[in-house]
Amino acid sequence: MNFLSYAKGRLAALKIFQLLALVLILQASLNSHIQILNIALIILLAINDYFRKDLSEPVKNISYIFSNIIICFICYKFKNDEASFYYTLMLVDLIVVNKKIIKSIFLINFISNIVSIAMLYSNNLLYTIGSALSNYAVTLVICFLIRNIIMEKAKKEQLYEELKETNLTLKEYSNKIEELTITNERTRIAQELHDSIGHSLVALSMNLEYAENVIDIKPEKAKVTIQNCHTLSKDCLNTLRKAVSILKETTNVTNLREVIEKIFVNFSHTDKYQFNFDFDEEVEKASVAIKTCIFKTLREAITNGIKHGNATSFNIHIYKLENNIIFKIENNGKHCKEIVRSNGIIGMEERVHALNGEIFFNSDENSGFTTEGKIPENTTLEVIND
Repeated sequence: MNFLSYAKGRLAALKIFQLLALVLILQASLNSHIQILNIALIILLAINDYFRKDLSEPVKNISYIFSNIIICFICYKFKNDEASFYYTLMLVDLIVVNKKIIKSIFLINFISNIVSIAMLYSNNLLYTIGSALSNYAVTLVICFLIRNIIMEKAKKEQLYEELKETNLTLKEYSNKIEELTITNERTRIAQELHDSIGHSLVALSMNLEYAENVIDIKPEKAKVTIQNCHTLSKDCLNTLRKAVSILKETTNVTNLREVIEKIFVNFSHTDKYQFNFDFDEEVEKASVAIKTCIFKTLREAITNGIKHGNATSFNIHIYKLENNIIFKIENNGKHCKEIVRSNGIIGMEERVHALNGEIFFNSDENSGFTTEGKIPENTTLEVIND
């Protein structure tokens, strides 16, 4: 905040007092024989003091010196008490109004004041100078007190403005964070729907296809499969309700073997799919976050294998090696010349990378499609939200 603009009211009041003092000086000076010189000096002093605020710093200093010389001359020539009072107003101008105090100008004002007092009251010089010094000191203390009050208030207003700007910035950041949170939540729900419901729908489609093929040959088998489809549809609906209603929660896995074997049950009523499962029980000691990540990665890998690769056989290996949890899902699906990073693959990468793990995808003509990776056992992340 500009110091002068803040003290605009005080500056106007000071100029009014200076004008009144100049009028008194002019009135007292008219009694002398050289009135034209008096009027010229007073007008020059008024103009000099009025326009000083608009001058540059070096010119402003010269203006202060010029005003001191004029007042000192008036005191010497006309023995004018009002001229002495004008020094006090100049001191106020120098300390209270001006942002920067120039020591040399301050010293000139002090010397001129003492000299003027000495010229006005030369009869008792020692007493006069002592009295002038004490009066000047009191005026100086008052001026500095007023200056400090003004500057403290200016600092408070500046801090208030900065605080307002900071609050506006924080509000903008808060809005952006809120938007980002909403976007992330939508992405998480979409990923959850894609992973869980997508798997259930693929399993449902495969079971219906199988029932359609065997309904004439093995009606009892088809009936059991259709019943399984009914169960899958209920599970799918429940999963949908859970994904929509629970925005900040996700299914955390405590028993990894159990939830993986439930995936196999979804396809157990068909003769088309085969699952070979190699599981190290030491993995159950891993954190919930790691087991949840592996379960969702496995579920997505099976869904993608059936849906996109027409895979019918899966070899699944999950074990602990040194300080890492290793997982590998192989299928006999069709060869993929170029692995496209679909939502499913991106979701698997994000989950594993969130746990400081690594995940790789490979496909060739002889081995179908392979998903493998590793996650550090002592990862710091304990909860995964996708």
